[in-house]
Amino acid sequence: AARTAAAPNVGAANFAVGKTFGTEYFDGRLDDTAIYDTTISANQARSLGTGHTQADNLETAYPLVALYRFENAAQIGRDDSDVRSHLTAYGDQVNQDAIGRYGSAVRLGGSDDWLGMAGDTGGDFGGLPSGVPFGKSSYTIAAWIKPDADAVSNAGIVGWGNYGANTQTNAFRLDPAGLMNYWWYDDITAPEAGFPGFNLKDGAWHHVIAMYDQAT
Repeated sequence: AARTAAAPNVGAANFAVGKTFGTEYFDGRLDDTAIYDTTISANQARSLGTGHTQADNLETAYPLVALYRFENAAQIGRDDSDVRSHLTAYGDQVNQDAIGRYGSAVRLGGSDDWLGMAGDTGGDFGGLPSGVPFGKSSYTIAAWIKPDADAVSNAGIVGWGNYGANTQTNAFRLDPAGLMNYWWYDDITAPEAGFPGFNLKDGAWHHVIAMYDQAT
C-alpha cells in the first residue's frame, strides 16, 4: 500500500535493530535486514524476498548502506554491506539462531535486547551508521521477520532519529493493525482502511518493506 505523507526531518541518532522507542523491543527472529539510501521499484522490492543474495544484487544501482545477515555468531551485528557499520548486541537474549530465513538469524528476547552502535548505554541508543539516510532523504528498510506468537504489538524492527519530536523519527515496527512506519507525526499503518488484514504472528517468515520517496 502507498500514500502521501508529511515530509520527515529525521535526526541522525539513535539507530537500532530490534528496538525503536522506549520499550518497543522485537520478540522473535530477524534476518537479512537491509537499508538503502533511496527507494526501489515494486519489482525490485519483490525480488528482495526471493533469495539470500538479492540485497547484494541491488547494491550497484541502489546503494546499500547497511545489511545485517546475522551469519557470524562471534560478531552477530556484522554489517555485510560495503559500509561495514557493525553493531553491538545489548541485552542477555541476543543470540544467533541457526534456522533463519536464509542461513542464520538473530533471536531477540523482546525485553531490553537489541543491536545498536557501539557505546550505547542503558536506554541510550547512540549514533547513526555511516550512510544511513536522515533529514528528508529517501530510504528503503527491508527485513525478514518471524515474531513470536506472544510478541508485543508495538515491537520495533528498525528505527533511528529523535524520538518524541514531530517528524524527526523514522521507525518501522509491528503494530496492532499489522505494520507501522512512523515519524512521530502522520504515521502510516498497513493495513489501512479497506486493505485486507494479515497475521504476522503465524509462525512463518514474512518479508516486510517500508519506503519513503522524497520526491513524491
